[in-house]
Amino acid sequence: MVSLAAEKELKFPLTTLSSLINPDQCKCEAIVSAGLYANTIQNKEILGQLSKGTDKISIRIEGNILYFLSNASFETGEAKAAQFQILHKSDEQVLGVLNQETPQGYTVDIFTLNKNNGMAVWTKTRSSDLLSGGTPSGQSFYLKCK
Repeated sequence: MVSLAAEKELKFPLTTLSSLINPDQCKCEAIVSAGLYANTIQNKEILGQLSKGTDKISIRIEGNILYFLSNASFETGEAKAAQFQILHKSDEQVLGVLNQETPQGYTVDIFTLNKNNGMAVWTKTRSSDLLSGGTPSGQSFYLKCK
């Protein structure tokens, strides 16, 4: 039986919303991050985590490509930005997707940005995660861009 006794609501302060000065090139900082994992190796349980965001990314939009570079990738020596295919672009918003095949399976990243208020969401879904014994996993980040 699953217990929801651990269910909690966490609230994080929201900075002032404002439109982006240059919506085709900006940097974003995570306000909150969340993750879902299944631990089939040790505890045999599903884990959900919600925490204050620490991730930072930079994006650049050129034509139908959204160039995406996370601070974590940069710090490990990756200098080439990932290239998301833009599925929707308007004066108000942009939505890009990256589908990658890895030795463990597939990873799908989705990035959506509201240009009017600078808020964005980045989600990452893996079909198989080595750290969780080969089960699917997901992460989401709520970001403020400027």
